[in-house]
Amino acid sequence: MIIRPIRLAAAALLLASVVSACSSTAPTRYYQMIPVAEPSHGTEPPTRLLAIAPIRFPEYLDRPQIVTRADATRISVAEFDQWSEPLGGMFADVLVENFRRKLGGEHVMVLPDDRAFDPTMELDLNVLRFDVDAAGQITLDTRWRLLDERGDLLTTERSDIVEQATPDDYDSIVDGMSRAVGALVDRIAMTIPAAVEQAASRGRSS
Repeated sequence: MIIRPIRLAAAALLLASVVSACSSTAPTRYYQMIPVAEPSHGTEPPTRLLAIAPIRFPEYLDRPQIVTRADATRISVAEFDQWSEPLGGMFADVLVENFRRKLGGEHVMVLPDDRAFDPTMELDLNVLRFDVDAAGQITLDTRWRLLDERGDLLTTERSDIVEQATPDDYDSIVDGMSRAVGALVDRIAMTIPAAVEQAASRGRSS
């Protein structure tokens, strides 16, 4: 006669445990990268108008969770540490804002939104990898090229940017990823003056 009450008590205890486990689940934390370039004041921009073409971004990063590279062939995702918006769009926004700070906002445009303007140079960027490993090393691996106003190639390069963060500290990781985007912009901006001169030489010889 006492079996049924015992079963009911056990079921109630199990339900209470499930509810308790659900209520103690860690809240999801959301992160956003930020531009890190310092605004340039009083310096002449190396190009009149740089156009940034739509950026190609790897599909394995098309997810809200922050990705960690466990080893060469395996990734893991942070279920409770996520991006506040799609990473590809955030990356593009941060990249563009870094360029605007370095070159001056009026000297940077985004394709295809600003097709009404006539750029003197175009940046074509392909992101191959952008993640952090278990040791906290952040890698931003890209291929990019600069084209003149006629679409002819001026320069092309593969840039492998590395930053260090504290392992499993997502505030540190996101800060490091912001720095990596800034370092990529610095690298590309360094090549613009030579590319402008190359374009000018072609114009003089044609």
